[in-house]
Amino acid sequence: MSILNAFVTPDLALIGVDTEARLPDGATYQVCKLVTVPHLGAAAGFRGLDVLQMFAASAIISFKGDFDALAETMPGLLTEAERFCRDQFGASGDALAFNVVLVGYSESAGCMVGHAFDRTADSEEIKIASGLPNFIAPDVEADQLRSLHIVADKPGMSILARHQCQLIRDHDPGMAAGGRFFIAEVRRNSIHVEQAFEFPPRPEKVG
Repeated sequence: MSILNAFVTPDLALIGVDTEARLPDGATYQVCKLVTVPHLGAAAGFRGLDVLQMFAASAIISFKGDFDALAETMPGLLTEAERFCRDQFGASGDALAFNVVLVGYSESAGCMVGHAFDRTADSEEIKIASGLPNFIAPDVEADQLRSLHIVADKPGMSILARHQCQLIRDHDPGMAAGGRFFIAEVRRNSIHVEQAFEFPPRPEKVG
């Protein structure tokens, strides 16, 4: 289910995503898993079914309201996106599990704020976490995280993402993780997105 990370401080939010996706036949391709909303100083990262992002992205970009109102709308929006995936594509079970992170400038809080919206395969409930200082998916065990000596900056996020990619490939070589890693720097009045690095290519199949 690829890589999605966020570090949030009062003045700056970093959100990072990989680009690799896989077709049912095992072919890999690259997709955008990041949506930016410059006039709100906001960005959303997605981890899960691509058509869920396709449905949700247009509503996020064209939202009429401030960042706080968008955050309040997200659970209902994602529920509708989930319904679309079921009705139009027959998605169910693991296919409907997702992580979505929304970061941006909150007028009410007067600072950058992060929200996470998570749905597991065995539950129809969308869990919401607000005011997050960080979000890491896939999760990394606490002792491994300490050993990486991560600092909440762009180099730290790159170190974390490389480690996550290796964890995913070791656990399930068929799972999407890799391609290129992009990091968005989100501030109240600016968003800067750039490629941080390319992940190692997958080993060639023998035979």
